[in-house]
Amino acid sequence: MDYIPTVEKSGSKILAGPFGRAALLSLKARLTAHAHAHCHLIMKLSGPDQEFVVDGRTLPLSNNRAVLVNMWQEHHYTPINTDAPSTYLALYLNPNWLRQRDEIFEGCNQPGYFTNSSAPVSPSIRRVANELRHVLNDSMPQSETASDLIVDIMKKFACTERRANPGALPVSDYRIRRALDRMHESYEAPYDFNALARYSGLSRSRFNVLFKEIVGVGPAIYGNAIRLEAAVSALASRSRAQDVATDLGFSSPANFNRFFQFHTGVPPAMFRKSLQKPAS
Repeated sequence: MDYIPTVEKSGSKILAGPFGRAALLSLKARLTAHAHAHCHLIMKLSGPDQEFVVDGRTLPLSNNRAVLVNMWQEHHYTPINTDAPSTYLALYLNPNWLRQRDEIFEGCNQPGYFTNSSAPVSPSIRRVANELRHVLNDSMPQSETASDLIVDIMKKFACTERRANPGALPVSDYRIRRALDRMHESYEAPYDFNALARYSGLSRSRFNVLFKEIVGVGPAIYGNAIRLEAAVSALASRSRAQDVATDLGFSSPANFNRFFQFHTGVPPAMFRKSLQKPAS
């Protein structure tokens, strides 16, 4: 049998590496609207069928349909069945790493690489996903084995769902480029978007419109993604959640916990605990 539903031994398992992150997540709660600087795959392993929203389109998450999300594509998760958690394989992949692994991923760092966010899950994809699940559940997961399985899964999706001739990124307006640079330099505190608009020489309303036209998401979602990745990096370096909250300028650890869980599905302390140590 290609697919045997199982319940994971714990709520989440996360492996981080040059590829990005691979996670087993058991979710019942919603995730707020967000975006990533990653190629993103969400694939259901067990539990009730659910739905995922990408750029306003409601898509199925089931045994035979997965969700593909391009970098900087807005998405959120609102479960329709909360009787039991659904367990997912979630991949957050570094586009540059993918491009180095195979030429089929050329263009994955550009908007619209995946033309269809709802993708069929073939028996061969299911088999490889189950292999990756077992690797992630190992107490000392083999990072290189995980990397090879990730590439195998993504190649199978890319063969059918990618854009054949990826176009170039839109030319960035220098005013938005200035704002992006400032945001990446000053993520240690909540962003003042009125000040960013003034710094860019734009009204707030024009700044919001132009930012989304060029980047693909609004400044608030982009800023949250920067701060989330800073938190993930700090937690991966074994920083305590309360210290990360202070370093990122959150008004309280509780506000940081809420922010982190609404974006990832797990509290920061659990995320830190769930990070797997790769076998050397």
